[in-house]
Amino acid sequence: MGQARARRTFRRVGLFNYEASKIRRLRFFSKRLHLIGVFLFVVSISGSLQVMAQEEPPFQDMLINAVIDKKVQTELDLIPEQREELKQISKNLRQHRSDMSKDLKTFSNSGVSEREIELRRRDLADQFEEKKQEAHSRVTGLLLPHQVDRLKQVTVQLVLKQVARKTKISSGILAPQILSYLEVDDNQAKRLESKANELQQRIAKEIQRLTSEAREELMDELTPEQRDKYKKLVGEPVKEKN
Repeated sequence: MGQARARRTFRRVGLFNYEASKIRRLRFFSKRLHLIGVFLFVVSISGSLQVMAQEEPPFQDMLINAVIDKKVQTELDLIPEQREELKQISKNLRQHRSDMSKDLKTFSNSGVSEREIELRRRDLADQFEEKKQEAHSRVTGLLLPHQVDRLKQVTVQLVLKQVARKTKISSGILAPQILSYLEVDDNQAKRLESKANELQQRIAKEIQRLTSEAREELMDELTPEQRDKYKKLVGEPVKEKN
Protein backbone atom coordinates (compact mmCIF):
# COMPACT_ATOMS: atom_id res chain seq x y z
CA MET A 1 0.00 0.00 0.00
CA GLY A 2 2.78 2.33 0.96
CA GLN A 3 4.77 1.43 -2.15
CA ALA A 4 1.79 2.08 -4.43
CA ARG A 5 1.29 5.47 -2.84
CA ALA A 6 4.99 6.22 -3.22
CA ARG A 7 4.88 5.25 -6.90
CA ARG A 8 1.88 7.52 -7.47
CA THR A 9 3.65 10.34 -5.68
CA PHE A 10 6.79 9.73 -7.72
CA ARG A 11 4.81 9.79 -10.95
CA ARG A 12 3.14 13.02 -9.92
CA VAL A 13 6.49 14.57 -9.00
CA GLY A 14 8.01 13.31 -12.25
CA LEU A 15 5.10 14.68 -14.25
CA PHE A 16 5.42 17.97 -12.41
CA ASN A 17 9.14 18.14 -13.12
CA TYR A 18 8.54 17.31 -16.76
CA GLU A 19 5.88 20.02 -17.09
CA ALA A 20 8.12 22.45 -15.23
CA SER A 21 10.95 21.63 -17.60
CA LYS A 22 8.69 22.25 -20.60
CA ILE A 23 7.64 25.58 -19.15
CA ARG A 24 11.28 26.58 -18.56
CA ARG A 25 12.16 25.65 -22.16
CA LEU A 26 9.19 27.58 -23.49
CA ARG A 27 10.17 30.60 -21.42
CA PHE A 28 13.75 30.33 -22.69
CA PHE A 29 12.69 30.23 -26.33
CA SER A 30 10.15 32.96 -25.69
CA LYS A 31 12.92 35.19 -24.32
CA ARG A 32 15.14 34.36 -27.28
CA LEU A 33 12.36 35.25 -29.71
CA HIS A 34 11.69 38.45 -27.79
CA LEU A 35 15.37 39.42 -27.96
CA ILE A 36 15.49 38.63 -31.67
CA GLY A 37 12.37 40.72 -32.19
CA VAL A 38 13.87 43.62 -30.24
CA PHE A 39 17.09 43.33 -32.26
CA LEU A 40 15.21 43.37 -35.57
CA PHE A 41 13.13 46.31 -34.38
CA VAL A 42 16.25 48.28 -33.39
CA VAL A 43 17.91 47.49 -36.72
CA SER A 44 14.76 48.60 -38.54
CA ILE A 45 14.54 51.83 -36.57
CA SER A 46 18.25 52.51 -37.05
CA GLY A 47 17.86 52.11 -40.79
CA SER A 48 14.85 54.39 -40.80
CA LEU A 49 16.69 57.00 -38.77
CA GLN A 50 19.64 56.81 -41.13
CA VAL A 51 17.36 57.41 -44.12
CA MET A 52 15.66 60.25 -42.28
CA ALA A 53 19.04 61.78 -41.49
CA GLN A 54 20.02 61.62 -45.15
CA GLU A 55 16.75 63.19 -46.22
CA GLU A 56 16.85 65.99 -43.64
CA PRO A 57 16.64 69.32 -45.52
CA PRO A 58 19.67 71.62 -45.27
CA PHE A 59 19.93 74.65 -42.99
CA GLN A 60 17.58 73.23 -40.34
CA ASP A 61 20.01 74.37 -37.64
CA MET A 62 19.09 77.92 -38.67
CA LEU A 63 15.41 77.67 -37.70
CA ILE A 64 15.90 79.69 -34.53
CA ASN A 65 17.59 82.51 -36.43
CA ALA A 66 14.67 82.68 -38.85
CA VAL A 67 11.76 82.33 -36.44
CA ILE A 68 12.69 85.45 -34.43
CA ASP A 69 12.27 87.57 -37.57
CA LYS A 70 9.00 89.49 -37.36
CA LYS A 71 8.24 88.98 -41.05
CA VAL A 72 8.66 85.24 -40.59
CA GLN A 73 6.41 85.27 -37.54
CA THR A 74 3.76 87.07 -39.57
CA GLU A 75 4.17 84.49 -42.35
CA LEU A 76 3.63 81.72 -39.79
CA ASP A 77 0.58 83.53 -38.38
CA LEU A 78 1.83 83.21 -34.81
CA ILE A 79 -0.37 84.23 -31.91
CA PRO A 80 0.94 86.67 -29.24
CA GLU A 81 1.63 83.86 -26.76
CA GLN A 82 3.85 82.07 -29.28
CA ARG A 83 5.69 85.27 -30.14
CA GLU A 84 6.37 86.00 -26.48
CA GLU A 85 7.67 82.49 -25.82
CA LEU A 86 9.94 82.66 -28.88
CA LYS A 87 11.25 86.00 -27.67
CA GLN A 88 12.18 84.41 -24.34
CA ILE A 89 13.85 81.42 -26.03
CA SER A 90 15.93 83.74 -28.19
CA LYS A 91 16.82 85.92 -25.20
CA ASN A 92 18.02 82.91 -23.18
CA LEU A 93 20.15 81.70 -26.08
CA ARG A 94 21.74 85.13 -26.56
CA GLN A 95 22.44 85.32 -22.84
CA HIS A 96 24.12 81.93 -22.90
CA ARG A 97 26.29 83.02 -25.83
CA SER A 98 27.26 86.20 -23.98
CA ASP A 99 28.14 84.23 -20.83
CA MET A 100 30.26 81.87 -22.94
CA SER A 101 32.15 84.79 -24.46
CA LYS A 102 32.88 86.26 -21.02
CA ASP A 103 33.92 82.87 -19.68
CA LEU A 104 36.38 82.33 -22.53
CA LYS A 105 37.80 85.84 -22.17
CA THR A 106 38.35 85.39 -18.45
CA PHE A 107 39.89 81.98 -18.97
CA SER A 108 42.19 83.26 -21.72
CA ASN A 109 43.50 86.02 -19.43
CA SER A 110 44.26 83.63 -16.57
CA GLY A 111 47.73 82.71 -17.82
CA VAL A 112 46.83 79.36 -19.37
CA SER A 113 48.40 77.94 -22.53
CA GLU A 114 47.06 78.30 -26.05
CA ARG A 115 46.28 74.57 -26.03
CA GLU A 116 44.14 74.95 -22.91
CA ILE A 117 42.36 77.95 -24.42
CA GLU A 118 41.57 75.96 -27.57
CA LEU A 119 40.22 73.05 -25.52
CA ARG A 120 38.08 75.45 -23.49
CA ARG A 121 36.79 77.03 -26.69
CA ARG A 122 35.78 73.65 -28.07
CA ASP A 123 34.10 72.69 -24.80
CA LEU A 124 32.10 75.92 -24.75
CA ALA A 125 31.17 75.41 -28.41
CA ASP A 126 29.83 71.95 -27.57
CA GLN A 127 27.87 73.40 -24.66
CA PHE A 128 26.37 76.07 -26.88
CA GLU A 129 25.43 73.48 -29.49
CA GLU A 130 23.54 71.56 -26.79
CA LYS A 131 21.74 74.73 -25.73
CA LYS A 132 20.92 75.45 -29.36
CA GLN A 133 19.47 71.97 -29.78
CA GLU A 134 17.36 72.45 -26.66
CA ALA A 135 16.10 75.76 -28.03
CA HIS A 136 15.40 74.10 -31.38
CA SER A 137 13.26 71.46 -29.63
CA ARG A 138 11.39 74.13 -27.68
CA VAL A 139 10.68 76.08 -30.87
CA THR A 140 9.37 73.07 -32.81
CA GLY A 141 7.36 72.00 -29.76
CA LEU A 142 5.81 75.44 -29.46
CA LEU A 143 4.64 75.63 -33.07
CA LEU A 144 1.86 73.71 -34.76
CA PRO A 145 2.87 71.06 -37.34
CA HIS A 146 1.98 73.21 -40.35
CA GLN A 147 3.88 76.15 -38.83
CA VAL A 148 6.99 74.00 -38.39
CA ASP A 149 6.79 72.85 -42.01
CA ARG A 150 6.44 76.41 -43.27
CA LEU A 151 9.24 77.62 -41.00
CA LYS A 152 11.60 75.05 -42.53
CA GLN A 153 10.74 76.27 -46.01
CA VAL A 154 11.11 79.96 -45.14
CA THR A 155 14.42 79.25 -43.38
CA VAL A 156 15.83 77.69 -46.54
CA GLN A 157 14.67 80.70 -48.58
CA LEU A 158 16.32 83.18 -46.23
CA VAL A 159 19.60 81.28 -46.00
CA LEU A 160 19.80 80.79 -49.77
CA LYS A 161 19.57 84.54 -50.28
CA GLN A 162 22.49 85.04 -47.88
CA VAL A 163 24.50 82.25 -49.50
CA ALA A 164 23.91 83.70 -52.98
CA ARG A 165 25.07 87.15 -51.83
CA LYS A 166 28.16 85.97 -49.96
CA THR A 167 29.36 83.48 -52.56
CA LYS A 168 28.23 85.65 -55.50
CA ILE A 169 26.48 82.77 -57.20
CA SER A 170 23.62 83.62 -59.54
CA SER A 171 21.09 81.39 -57.80
CA GLY A 172 20.65 79.79 -54.39
CA ILE A 173 19.94 76.53 -56.20
CA LEU A 174 23.67 76.36 -56.92
CA ALA A 175 24.55 76.38 -53.21
CA PRO A 176 26.60 73.27 -52.34
CA GLN A 177 24.13 72.25 -49.63
CA ILE A 178 21.24 72.29 -52.11
CA LEU A 179 23.18 70.44 -54.82
CA SER A 180 24.09 67.78 -52.27
CA TYR A 181 20.51 67.51 -50.97
CA LEU A 182 19.16 67.17 -54.53
CA GLU A 183 21.89 64.61 -55.32
CA VAL A 184 23.10 66.62 -58.32
CA ASP A 185 26.16 65.09 -60.01
CA ASP A 186 29.12 67.09 -61.37
CA ASN A 187 27.89 67.17 -64.97
CA GLN A 188 24.43 68.33 -63.97
CA ALA A 189 25.95 70.96 -61.67
CA LYS A 190 27.99 72.36 -64.57
CA ARG A 191 24.87 72.51 -66.75
CA LEU A 192 22.96 74.28 -64.00
CA GLU A 193 25.72 76.83 -63.52
CA SER A 194 25.95 77.47 -67.28
CA LYS A 195 22.17 77.87 -67.54
CA ALA A 196 22.08 80.18 -64.54
CA ASN A 197 24.74 82.45 -66.09
CA GLU A 198 22.85 82.48 -69.38
CA LEU A 199 19.62 83.46 -67.64
CA GLN A 200 21.40 86.12 -65.62
CA GLN A 201 22.70 87.77 -68.82
CA ARG A 202 19.24 87.55 -70.37
CA ILE A 203 17.71 89.21 -67.30
CA ALA A 204 20.34 91.97 -67.38
CA LYS A 205 19.54 92.75 -71.02
CA GLU A 206 15.80 92.74 -70.27
CA ILE A 207 16.30 95.12 -67.35
CA GLN A 208 18.33 97.41 -69.60
CA ARG A 209 15.57 97.38 -72.25
CA LEU A 210 12.83 98.11 -69.70
CA THR A 211 14.89 100.89 -68.13
CA SER A 212 15.34 102.52 -71.55
CA GLU A 213 11.61 102.26 -72.30
CA ALA A 214 10.74 103.73 -68.91
CA ARG A 215 13.11 106.65 -69.50
CA GLU A 216 11.52 107.35 -72.92
CA GLU A 217 8.03 107.30 -71.40
CA LEU A 218 9.12 109.79 -68.78
CA MET A 219 10.64 112.03 -71.45
CA ASP A 220 7.33 111.99 -73.31
CA GLU A 221 5.78 113.76 -70.33
CA LEU A 222 8.08 116.74 -70.90
CA THR A 223 7.54 119.49 -73.41
CA PRO A 224 9.87 119.62 -76.47
CA GLU A 225 11.73 122.54 -74.93
CA GLN A 226 12.20 120.66 -71.63
CA ARG A 227 13.47 117.55 -73.45
CA ASP A 228 16.02 119.59 -75.39
CA LYS A 229 17.15 121.32 -72.23
CA TYR A 230 17.55 117.97 -70.44
CA LYS A 231 19.50 116.40 -73.33
CA LYS A 232 21.90 119.34 -73.38
CA LEU A 233 22.34 118.93 -69.61
CA VAL A 234 23.22 115.21 -69.57
CA GLY A 235 24.56 114.69 -73.09
CA GLU A 236 24.82 111.28 -74.79
CA PRO A 237 24.74 108.15 -72.62
CA VAL A 238 28.12 106.71 -71.72
CA LYS A 239 28.91 103.64 -73.81
CA GLU A 240 29.70 100.59 -71.71
CA LYS A 241 32.79 98.61 -72.71
CA ASN A 242 32.22 94.94 -73.46
